[in-house]
Amino acid sequence: MRSRSSSNTITRNDITANELGIYIAGNNIELTETSGNSIIRNNITHNDLGIYTEYCGINIIHHNNFINNTEQWDDVGFTPWPFSLPISRSIWDDGNKGNYWSNYNGTDNDGDGIGDAPYILDENNQDNYPLVNPTIIPEFPSWIILPLLITATLLIIICKQKLPKTSN
Repeated sequence: MRSRSSSNTITRNDITANELGIYIAGNNIELTETSGNSIIRNNITHNDLGIYTEYCGINIIHHNNFINNTEQWDDVGFTPWPFSLPISRSIWDDGNKGNYWSNYNGTDNDGDGIGDAPYILDENNQDNYPLVNPTIIPEFPSWIILPLLITATLLIIICKQKLPKTSN
């Protein structure tokens, strides 16, 4: 059974060498139960299928690197059925920048790092501002772990000292 999953954020992941990199699915064909998800700043690489959507409402997908996936995106609506299924629609850019697509063949004549032509996924889905170079995805800096651990330890010690002692 599929369940709905809305308003989630998938960010700063390396999604590599899978059959399906990201799979977003609702549980009906009304496209209302799986929407509002944000997929931002991920490396989606070397998968059979980068993102697969099925019965989705509008999701936001930008600033990702789609690199060397066999297929970048697909939707259940393209499956050959005896009847037509709705195709999910997503927003593939933030109005200024979109995603990097390793198979984008467009040009960047003004040198602003954004392709001059949209990256077309289908008639209902397109990245209007495809990036011509991979986007930099900052990682959680490893040096921050030690200060966070020390701060947490000090807070625990301070709180334990201030707690009133109870007697039996």
